[in-house]
Amino acid sequence: MTVVLTGTTLLLDDVVRVAREGARVELDVGALARMRTSRDVVEAALARGEEVYGFSTGVGMRKLFGIEDDQARFNDLLIRGHLVAQGRPASEDVVRATLLKLANMLASGASGTRPEIAERLVDALNGGAIPPVRTLGSVGQADLGPNADLAYGLFDGFELAAGEALVLVDNNAFSTALASLAVADFATLLDALEVAGALDLEGFAANLSVLDAAIPEARPYPNLAAVSARLRALLDGSWLWSEPPRNLQDPLTFRTLPQVLASTRDGLDYAKGVLSVELNAHQGNPVVSLESGRVLPAGNFDAVPLAAALDFSRIALAPALTSAAERALKLL
Repeated sequence: MTVVLTGTTLLLDDVVRVAREGARVELDVGALARMRTSRDVVEAALARGEEVYGFSTGVGMRKLFGIEDDQARFNDLLIRGHLVAQGRPASEDVVRATLLKLANMLASGASGTRPEIAERLVDALNGGAIPPVRTLGSVGQADLGPNADLAYGLFDGFELAAGEALVLVDNNAFSTALASLAVADFATLLDALEVAGALDLEGFAANLSVLDAAIPEARPYPNLAAVSARLRALLDGSWLWSEPPRNLQDPLTFRTLPQVLASTRDGLDYAKGVLSVELNAHQGNPVVSLESGRVLPAGNFDAVPLAAALDFSRIALAPALTSAAERALKLL
């Protein structure tokens, strides 16, 4: 199956298919046209003599200095100057997911790069060399270090146009890639926890009244009803349905199994919702508006929405794991 990048329709399942299963990637024809139009907006602004952060000016403290006369050297130094990442190399699936997210971001047209930049990323995914990327170096305001590793590995010796080095470095593609694969694994783990939880109920000869459909009706969280229904289905045919319960009330980790797993599902769903936005979001500065034909300073590189979602996921997962461990002890 080929994953087609439009800039707006990338799914978590697509990330897994490309990163771990080697699915091919293509750029949508409309995305190619959008990137050309976006680049035209940038070139027009530069031709008018407008100050465009990182495109006609320096970055950070040097934003007041112009760079029009030495663009190639500026692009080279911008990437080399951020080769400061540390730690072990990221796994290949993480780097592939990073390339995919970055290519999809460029496909939206909000970054102002030429189509050739996105095409080079796609070529790497479809059989090119995957560059080494170190894992540590994000400060929460763009994944500067890992992104510089990626840009250096793919674009060293490639002549970048105005602003393209900044676009490659100033985004959260690496963090989004890590988060996507972690959340996909979270979903797999939670499916396994439901199956293991049903087996725990069977092995403990638990009181299955806790799975009655009336219980989530009284506390109407959608995931509570769904988890209870799946646990009932997993225990379909169990002898426990036809025998009097061994206990009036089982220990808490058995009695609250649906509630704990449901709350964990809530955390997973929230993280998936944030990722559905981030996978199709512009994450840099500036933003090219195709509608108004302007290049706008922005702070879309801020990673707080993604970081908060991952923190929430971790908090939601902890009770499910500790409860599973406690049930194992009770079974022993």
